[in-house]
Amino acid sequence: ALLKATPAELADQRERMLAEVRKTEQMKAVSALAAGLAHEIRNPLATIKTFTDHLLTRGGDAEFRAKFHRIVGSEVERISAITRRLLEFAKPAPPSLSAVELVPLIDQTLEFLGNELTERRVQVVRRYDAQGVVQADAKQLKQVFLNLLLNSLQAVNGHGRLEISTSYQDGQLEICFADNGCGIAPEHLARLFEPFFTTKATGAGLGLAVVRGIIEEHGGRIAVESRQGEGTLVRIVLPAEPSPAMALVSG
Repeated sequence: ALLKATPAELADQRERMLAEVRKTEQMKAVSALAAGLAHEIRNPLATIKTFTDHLLTRGGDAEFRAKFHRIVGSEVERISAITRRLLEFAKPAPPSLSAVELVPLIDQTLEFLGNELTERRVQVVRRYDAQGVVQADAKQLKQVFLNLLLNSLQAVNGHGRLEISTSYQDGQLEICFADNGCGIAPEHLARLFEPFFTTKATGAGLGLAVVRGIIEEHGGRIAVESRQGEGTLVRIVLPAEPSPAMALVSG
């Protein structure tokens, strides 16, 4: 049948096959999201049910009521946070674009984390060999930088080193976040951006999925390189207009 088909018929068959492939991939993504969401919500719901089961018999106990208020409230907030992150991933708000200088935005995020960096004794080295102006949503990009910096802080776990560098070439600004932390296992590296995938004891595993969505929405790309016991490098590339070059090294 394929040998006898006309070019138009072959093209039509190819489109139908591609549509089936896309549909299958979409169903796989939906299944993964549903399974991850069920897993993340099951534990807080079990805790809430346990406390509500005892409410009728122990409702007169002031200590129980205080514990009920504290723990159930915390678990409800946990479910609410998972839901918010899921919505950010599934249907992110369209970026509100304006001209954004990326280097000052990175510095603002570092300043926000200043106390934690000091307490954990993390050395920060900035190597801004270039600056660039991006048409971007500043709040969304700050969310990206904050997420990546927090990941690095957790990876180095005190007395570590974090280096942030920038370079510009062919209309693109590259930003690198490199730490000397624990690194990522090879079997986990390929799954980092999967929704609900996490190696942490806490967290919904949506942070990096949201980060990649934001970067791609801005016309950029993100990649991660890592070796266990040596550290991790996150590389972001965004389309940008050049700013006056600046070389700065500080620690």
